[in-house]
Amino acid sequence: MLEGINPASQLIPVERIEGITTIMASAGGGLISGQAVALGLWGDRIEDMVIKSPVAPVGQINEGAKGTGGGSRAGVMAREYNPKLVIEGAVEGWQVADQPATARVPYEGLL
Repeated sequence: MLEGINPASQLIPVERIEGITTIMASAGGGLISGQAVALGLWGDRIEDMVIKSPVAPVGQINEGAKGTGGGSRAGVMAREYNPKLVIEGAVEGWQVADQPATARVPYEGLL
C-alpha cells in the first residue's frame, strides 16, 4: 500500500488546512484487497508519515465481490476469516448499524 502514496501530492496541504491530520489508506477491489495503513499528513517522506503499517486487512463486501463469495457477498469472508467488521463509505450506514450486532457479527464501528 505504501508504494501508492505520494507524499508530494498537492492534496495533502489542502487536507491539513481543512483540519484533517490522520488518514487510513487502503487498496480497493476484490474480495481480499490488501492491507490498510495509518498515515499522518506531515513530513516530506513516506517514512515520516507512517503511523502504523499494516493496520488491518481490507476486503470488499459489495456487488463486485458477489461472485467470489459463491453468490453471497459476505459468504466466503465470514466463513473463512471470521473478520471484525468496520463499515466504511456507507453514507447512510447509521441506518443499519444495529444489524451486525443482531446477526452476531463481530463489529468495530462505522468510519
